[in-house]
Amino acid sequence: MSFPALLKQLTFISIWQIVTINVAICQNGFNKLIELNNFSNNFDDLLLVNGDLIIRGNSFIDSTQVWGVEICKLDTNGVLNWNKVITDSENKTNFIANTPTRFIQLSDGKIIIPCCNFNTLQLSLFSFDSLGTEIKNNIYPTFGLVVYPCDIRFMTDSYYIFGRVVRESYIGDLFILKIDSLGVEKWIKFFGDSLTNEVFGDVIQNKDGSFSISSSMYSTNYLEEPFGQGWVKPWIFTIDTSGTIVKQWIGNKNDARTFGGGPTYRTKNGDWIIVSTEYKDVLSAGVTDLNAAPTVSRLDTNFHLLWKTYLSDYIGMFDHIADMEYDTIRNEIVVAGQRVVYFNPWSGAYEAWIAKLSADGQILWSVSDTSSEIMWPYADPYIGGLEIAPSGSIYAAGYLDDLHSPRRNYGYLIKVTPDGCMSTLCNTTSINDQIQKKSHKVLVYPNPTNQKLFVDLGRVSGIKMTMLFYTIDGKDLGSTNLDNGLNDLDLDKILSGYRGVLLFKIVIDGEIVDQNKIIITW
Repeated sequence: MSFPALLKQLTFISIWQIVTINVAICQNGFNKLIELNNFSNNFDDLLLVNGDLIIRGNSFIDSTQVWGVEICKLDTNGVLNWNKVITDSENKTNFIANTPTRFIQLSDGKIIIPCCNFNTLQLSLFSFDSLGTEIKNNIYPTFGLVVYPCDIRFMTDSYYIFGRVVRESYIGDLFILKIDSLGVEKWIKFFGDSLTNEVFGDVIQNKDGSFSISSSMYSTNYLEEPFGQGWVKPWIFTIDTSGTIVKQWIGNKNDARTFGGGPTYRTKNGDWIIVSTEYKDVLSAGVTDLNAAPTVSRLDTNFHLLWKTYLSDYIGMFDHIADMEYDTIRNEIVVAGQRVVYFNPWSGAYEAWIAKLSADGQILWSVSDTSSEIMWPYADPYIGGLEIAPSGSIYAAGYLDDLHSPRRNYGYLIKVTPDGCMSTLCNTTSINDQIQKKSHKVLVYPNPTNQKLFVDLGRVSGIKMTMLFYTIDGKDLGSTNLDNGLNDLDLDKILSGYRGVLLFKIVIDGEIVDQNKIIITW
């Protein structure tokens, strides 16, 4: 397990679209590894600045056996412009800022990154110029068993770092550290009960100079078996520039509105849009697991529930939303994270996941990607940051965790088109097409496969149902007729022993209801 993955275990676990919904969007998406010539890389967050992507993360240097702060600049096609890594000159500590950890760029171009000195348990604040050259690194005293910086803001010549500490009792509290423009600590404040854990979700910088922190508090037995004996509450509080709480809202235990603790947005009329995660015991294939369902809730200014949407139906154990952006022009919500998608009750894949919702909570589309043409099934994807370009294209950065090599991660970048296309081979034309396609519930598994392929058409039915196969360059490889329900295909007979990456389409009564890539192994 990598240092970032280890630290993850210690923590609880403006878009402008220039087309209308029914107009074709002629863009391509992609998913790619970003090669940075270091042993291991992970991306924690990204910013879209003047048409380029600035990405921050960590890099493990094999020669020194330490993790360093990494910052790189790419264009929106994922082409590297420059890359810088800063490590401890004495090789005594690992610089860690787990996924996700936010960073900022100031109006003068300076890039400001908070991170944790993993070995000394101290917090660092790095300053870089616009080309990634280090200006300085300020180090602050230790104040917990584990310090986890989560976000940073700059206001009136002062930095405010928001995060979480884990005490020797393994109880977590929230902290806010104020630092002046020269890097001198002004004050640090802790928030939370000594008998409960608190989880940082997000921070909103208000126009009056205050900050609203979205979080949750939970009992120490919340996730213990049997599940349900503990509780969680949403908690939103506002502080002034001295760190004094000026107002707060604490919800009910296991509040039906939201559990809180996730990315949060405040609309112009004062509504709260809050991401959360709920859990329950799920029996699958004879085994009971504690599965997760991320939610998005909209509450009015007085915290009355307007709507609540479940992004999944408790399908996977680790479904999680890491970031959210709100489109103030088209009133749409975009979320990004990772989820488990099952091919059948016994096997599945951990996938990068992006979804778009309307302002009233309707899921417009939801897409995910196993990165099968890169490393699947030997790497788990984690998404840290989300940005939306003026064109409406969506960018998400994270990393693939190599399951076969400890400490080995790969920086990972995704581009998704405004209508939910994550693949360069996707040719969707509208959001309505995406909704129609997703509603068909077609399952094709396993992927990769060496011979057998199962095609479950679920609720889909028709008179003429066909599956067509092509090479990447469009050469026809063959086809087979399908029946309603579950189809058991022998690919050797259909494809005459073809091996490698190919494309398929499922056509029902002249309509393409699914298309994707599949790998046939030897």
